Amino acid sequence: MTDAIRDLDRPPSEPPTSGIIVITPAHNEEAKLEALADTMEAQTVRPDLWVIVDDRSTDSTARVAKQIAADLPFVETISRTSGDDSRNFAGKVGAFTAGYDGFVEASHLFVACVDADVLLPPQYFERVLNEFTERPRLGVTGGVYIDTAGRIGRHGGGSVPGPAQTFRRSTFDEMGGLRPLPRGGEDALACSYARKNGWETEAIDDLQFRHLRSVGTGGGRSKLRAAFEHGRQDWDVGMDPVFEVVRMLPRVTQRPYGIAVLARLSGYAVSSIIGTRQVDDDIMNFCRGEQRGRLLKPLRRYVRRSR
Repeated sequence: MTDAIRDLDRPPSEPPTSGIIVITPAHNEEAKLEALADTMEAQTVRPDLWVIVDDRSTDSTARVAKQIAADLPFVETISRTSGDDSRNFAGKVGAFTAGYDGFVEASHLFVACVDADVLLPPQYFERVLNEFTERPRLGVTGGVYIDTAGRIGRHGGGSVPGPAQTFRRSTFDEMGGLRPLPRGGEDALACSYARKNGWETEAIDDLQFRHLRSVGTGGGRSKLRAAFEHGRQDWDVGMDPVFEVVRMLPRVTQRPYGIAVLARLSGYAVSSIIGTRQVDDDIMNFCRGEQRGRLLKPLRRYVRRSR
């Protein structure tokens, strides 16, 4: 193991049973897996099982994963050798599903998808379990990430950041698992399906973890390319056009000062012309209803105060 996280207190030698299965899809993540393993080992409440899925890596990811499994008794690893050869976000979901189908057991009451390029604080799963215990209708939760620039990831409207997202098992199975979307958005869509089924979804604001890669820049993408693809993703999953524009306004002040916003809106516009869509009308209408409600909330608040 590396000592990338030097300041973490080690947990008890026999941590309590958590009921959590954690699945980590990993494609060419040899440089980051050991640092994640350090933070998993350091958890005050460790997962019952951590499954590392080597997703057709061309580097030494499989070897590193096997060494981690040899060092830590709660780790299993498999290699995924089949599937679509193109590299996209649907591949991540395919790898996650392979780990879930291959290892989930009745004792696993919670299922977490944790990316290979994150570092978790030692109390991460303890805090997550406490939230689930205190809120019986909570279906999806997790911490919020700090990106490579030191910014806290956005997570409004009941969204839970995808790099370290934990589901109540009954919620996960009820909504049919994660949807394989080539341009991504499966994490936000999962939260939408959960809310549509009557579950609560909410991130834990004061539980922060580090994300070692800018969101969407996997596979060598530039930040502008990632922004463009995020815009296409927003259209694919049915984002309301007015909501899309309004939510971009605060980001104009972020570097590179409006260019990334323009790239994202361009991606949305391009996909609206092409006419692609990756969700059905039912969930799209549900999401747009939520988004319009969020836009109208300040107006309703102002009306109430003015009476």
